[in-house]
Amino acid sequence: MELDLAFDGLPAWERWRDDNPWATDPSHVSRIVESAQRFGIVSPFLGPIPADRIQVLDRNYRETFRARGFSPRLRAVLDHLALMPETADPYAVRIYAPEAMSPFALALRGRFPFFVGSEYFPNPETRRSMPLVPHEDLGRLSFPDASFDIAVCNEVFEHVPDLSAVFAEVARVLRPGGTLLATFPFAYNQFHAIVKAELRDGAVHLLCDPEYHSNPLDPRGSLVYQIPGWDALELARKQGFAHAEKRFIVSTSRGICGAEIAGIFMMRAVR
Repeated sequence: MELDLAFDGLPAWERWRDDNPWATDPSHVSRIVESAQRFGIVSPFLGPIPADRIQVLDRNYRETFRARGFSPRLRAVLDHLALMPETADPYAVRIYAPEAMSPFALALRGRFPFFVGSEYFPNPETRRSMPLVPHEDLGRLSFPDASFDIAVCNEVFEHVPDLSAVFAEVARVLRPGGTLLATFPFAYNQFHAIVKAELRDGAVHLLCDPEYHSNPLDPRGSLVYQIPGWDALELARKQGFAHAEKRFIVSTSRGICGAEIAGIFMMRAVR
């Protein structure tokens, strides 16, 4: 199975999903994992990965089905980057990601000389302890307009209190025609985001029990403000992107699959 489909909204996804019930069949997901464990995979970015470099920690395959340490969602983004015409000449492309110390950031830095990565340090003491690591607030970036060709945001959008401001800032720092690639927990069967917390007058207001995701730079983890739905595409279009879509990527040969559904959702928006 090899699919890379583009959906511009919830109705298109619902029509395709209803015509393809295998996409939500856990046995199909398991077959992709089992194939990788037996035969290995081939990644356009990482190259051939033999079966002995495949690790499956548990059934949350989106995160724990790892090849050379990279999960399917990370490999889906890396592979997409490798296949983009803009990245054919590594010296001619400027890429930004709001991560600087992760294996993903190291992989990009190793291939693209003009990659820029940053971290967000809300605690001033942490910021002072890491003076060589760029600090950036994704809602108030310090870069000039049109600084980058590509921006990559992995598992960030659920943690920002104002996603509209983030889309506006990312659009601002991309050149016209530049591309945003993003993954995030996604409420793929509904239009509106699942809002869990809000920032009002500088204070966090919880709308349900707090949810935190692990953050290697903060032992407390990162608070989840929302799980975006399909409305994220509309929001991106309102904030400066000419085109926005969700890509649904499934690949047996590359070992790309989700957990409860067969594929990985990746947002792609063009300035």
